[in-house]
Amino acid sequence: MEKTHKVTVTGFGDICEFAEGLGWEDPDLDKDGEWTPDMADATEESALDFIHAKGYVLNQVGLEKGAA
Repeated sequence: MEKTHKVTVTGFGDICEFAEGLGWEDPDLDKDGEWTPDMADATEESALDFIHAKGYVLNQVGLEKGAA
């Protein structure tokens, strides 16, 4: 039986930090120094995709590994 892991995330920073803890690398979309809302969305989507690929899904409580 797979162990369930729950992590509470409250926003962009928590999502990125949790993904980095799993091995995700920030795509560094603001190399030219201009940070736009679209870049923030793309970074967050990249982190969420990585988290999902590791078997975690977002739920109302936080992140739960192995739940669908």
